[in-house]
Amino acid sequence: MPLLSLSSCIAYIANVGINIKKDYKHKIITKLINSIDSSFSYKPTQYIDKQDYNNSALFGRHYDRYRGEDFIEGQIDKTHLRFSELHTEYKTQSRDNSGKNQDQWHTIFKGLFFIADANKHFSGQTTIMPNNHSIFSALGQKLSDIFTNNQQQVILEDPEFSQLFNVYSNDQVEARYLLSPTMIQRLINFSNRSEHAIAFSFVNDHLYIAISSSKNYFEPKLFQQADSLAFIASIYYDLQFVINIVNELDLNTRIWTKP
Repeated sequence: MPLLSLSSCIAYIANVGINIKKDYKHKIITKLINSIDSSFSYKPTQYIDKQDYNNSALFGRHYDRYRGEDFIEGQIDKTHLRFSELHTEYKTQSRDNSGKNQDQWHTIFKGLFFIADANKHFSGQTTIMPNNHSIFSALGQKLSDIFTNNQQQVILEDPEFSQLFNVYSNDQVEARYLLSPTMIQRLINFSNRSEHAIAFSFVNDHLYIAISSSKNYFEPKLFQQADSLAFIASIYYDLQFVINIVNELDLNTRIWTKP
């Protein structure tokens, strides 16, 4: 289903004419989600399951606190996808001058976590990490130390891609099969268009994408009316940005289809 125009979304939601209140997400975001695609569901207090986060193999450190919100799930053509905001942290302790223990919390990941049914069948595990390592800044480890011994770095011939990403896999042949020249170019384009660090993994026939961001998506600005043009437009573009990942990565082109 094609996206409605921004003006149509603004006109539709602006007619609701309500101020910011506790249930604004149900009244505004839900209607906006449905206007984009009727198959989408929005659950503001839910988030990506811990097992999905663990299955992604993107994060080497165990979390001590796991939080999230704004779970969205739906179907874009043949691709089933779900995503939410996530914030994972680990805890350290130190003693203050009086000898009391103090807890300190450190972010592992904060941003949007996205899961899609991949368009190719694969049995190995391939991880694509940003070269700036900002998603892993809290780990205090080299990326090469995070992965198990059977995962080795995959050296690809594209110099622009190599400047942006490091690739690790336990199957060199499959990694190159997944990262075709077309796919590499799509990842380059997607990364260059985003202001945030992005990591990807291909695990168990799923594509995982972690978009590191301190932005609180789908929230109204303080003292701003929920039906104002600026607020509605910002939500619209946030949603469109995430959903366009399907098109950017060509998930709906079912070449080498899964059996």
